[in-house]
Amino acid sequence: MLSVIYSITTSAQQTQLSSSISINIPSDAQKLNKNEALAHARKKFNNDKIALLSVGQIRDDHVYKIRDILVSLNVSDAKLKVNNTYLSDLKKGFDALTKRGNATNYTSNLRKINNNNVLITNEIQGNVGYCYFYCLNANHTREITGALHYSKEDAIEAEAILDQLLNSIKFKD
Repeated sequence: MLSVIYSITTSAQQTQLSSSISINIPSDAQKLNKNEALAHARKKFNNDKIALLSVGQIRDDHVYKIRDILVSLNVSDAKLKVNNTYLSDLKKGFDALTKRGNATNYTSNLRKINNNNVLITNEIQGNVGYCYFYCLNANHTREITGALHYSKEDAIEAEAILDQLLNSIKFKD
C-alpha cells in the first residue's frame, strides 16, 4: 500500500477548481466528460444499474479517471451558511437512512484534515464501491464534495487516492 500512496503523492499537480478551492490531481488522471464516465462505468462495472444511475448523476465540471477509479468533484464559489454541527448532522441522517435500508458494507466517519472538517461515507453494493466526501473549511463557509466509484477489488487504491485528494485540498477564504 505504501508504494501506491507514494506513487500517487509524488506525481500530482495543484489544480484550481474555483477561485477559492484547489486540490492536487494526480498527473496520470484523465479528465472525462459525463458520457466518457458512463462508458467507463458500463465497461468496468459490467453495466451495473445502480452504478450507471449514480455515475449518470455526476456533473461534468471536474470528472477524472485515476487509473480505474472514477472521481467527480463538486465546488462552488458561493459562501455557505451552515452551523458547526452540519457534517455530524449529515452523518446522522445518512447513517439512519442506511440503517433503515438494511445496507451492508456501509461506513461513515468524520475527520479533521489540515484544519478542514470532512465527512466520508463508503458503501459496497455488489462489486462496486461508492465513496462520498463532504469537506468544509475551518470556518464552515466553503465546501468541496466528491464521489469515487470503483470496483470492489480496487478498494485499497481508491482509499489511497481519496487520502491524497483530501490531504491536498486548499481553501482560500
